[in-house]
Amino acid sequence: MTIKQIALSLAIALGLASAAAAQEGPKLYVFTSGSLGGFPKAALQMGGQGNIDWAPVSFYVLKHPKGNVIIDTGNNDKTITDPDGWWGPLAKGFGLKMTKDDAIPAQLEKIGLKTDDIKYVVVGHLHLDHGGNVSQFPNATLVAQNDELKAAWWPDVGYSLYYIPGDFADTKKMNIIRLEGDLDLFDDGSVRVMRAPGHTPRQPVRDRQIAQDGYRYSDQRRGLSEREPRQEPDSADSGHVQSERCLSQLPARSAGSRRQQCPDLLRARSGGFQGHQARARVL
Repeated sequence: MTIKQIALSLAIALGLASAAAAQEGPKLYVFTSGSLGGFPKAALQMGGQGNIDWAPVSFYVLKHPKGNVIIDTGNNDKTITDPDGWWGPLAKGFGLKMTKDDAIPAQLEKIGLKTDDIKYVVVGHLHLDHGGNVSQFPNATLVAQNDELKAAWWPDVGYSLYYIPGDFADTKKMNIIRLEGDLDLFDDGSVRVMRAPGHTPRQPVRDRQIAQDGYRYSDQRRGLSEREPRQEPDSADSGHVQSERCLSQLPARSAGSRRQQCPDLLRARSGGFQGHQARARVL
């Protein structure tokens, strides 16, 4: 084989590889940003009994042909070395555990990404275990409900406990898509951000569907409303009822009741998802 033939063969192989990469569809990766544990369930759920012994704090990265998306950002990496200094008494109260391997850059490196490779940061809300590392993505576009931004930047008296200003101090310098409802992020139905008030007043959920057999998840926790008065479950104005209606409108991924389709657990077919966790609860 001549040098010219070898060069031609390599060019063809590289061309095929590039074409295959270009046609590669979205991939969802699930990571943990440390964990919490050793606190009463009642701290997170009205009427909860017993303790939560261990709960991973999750965030998600979606590799998408139109731009990489990180969904939630976990606990601030500064808690790895200074948990009490950053979270104060909440670090011990919630049994915070973080290691250097939980850091955002270390996690992204596992899938060949850096913080600068993220195009969109979508946050469910900005509590300390969701928006902790938003400031690590200064060049990304932040996607959040406008009311949630206001709740974090200027919290009402008595509702600032789980918002740490240092977590999102730089957000006012970022490009922000301020939502007043739902958003089709890429205008193709592949990633939809939907308002689902409850845990905080304007918390969104994200619906991610691949072809006709995708997966969806929600970080909406049932049974807890920190900013709204407690209401009966059948109240038409209840944030949780509104959220349930929102989720009930999503196309069912598999057979089963709608009640089974809407828990706040990531649901994924093993063949349609990549990552080091197959299922994670989002706090």
